[in-house]
Amino acid sequence: LRRDPKRYLELAEERILANPDSSDGYFDRYQAHFRLAQYDLALADLNKVLALKPHWIVYESRGNVLRALKRYQEALDDYNRAEATDTEGWQGGFGRLYRAECHARLGNEKAALEDCAALRDGHWTPGHLGIAGNKQEVAQELRRLALMAGSTVVEKERSEPGVNECDEDDPRLLVALDDAIGAANRQGSRGFTGDEVRTRSGA
Repeated sequence: LRRDPKRYLELAEERILANPDSSDGYFDRYQAHFRLAQYDLALADLNKVLALKPHWIVYESRGNVLRALKRYQEALDDYNRAEATDTEGWQGGFGRLYRAECHARLGNEKAALEDCAALRDGHWTPGHLGIAGNKQEVAQELRRLALMAGSTVVEKERSEPGVNECDEDDPRLLVALDDAIGAANRQGSRGFTGDEVRTRSGA
């Protein structure tokens, strides 16, 4: 698969033609599409697999595709489905690492670090599908991603009514932005509008 994903794709197509009611061929084809960065096609194959034979690995795999598409909330939903389908099996893999990254990219540092803390003490990966390193390095990267996610709130506010009427160097505004980002991280929800930030700053 790694050496020649196109050839692997051809073989998967042959398996599907030979047995179109088997989930195996579609799962093989998903792997080829994923390796070729054909994420929409990979997603379609996983949906077919789930229709034929639901399994926690398939939910986790679909979560990985959605994560690659930057559809982080949908990816989170699939990681949660994988855990609910087979908690013991799911916890033996890297699902927590993948889910932690989604939490962080959505600005929910608390949930991200909770998943990180649940990784085994000797955790380490080269980062081929998730964040590389040991638990300490993963936690550091999760904090960075959550901070970046929070900073996108600030960028969006520049085009919202209210914020542009304030001096960006105004300390009240900076404190309000920090407060807004912190609240978004704790709630794991949407950001704040310009008017909400302005209200918090007292401007």
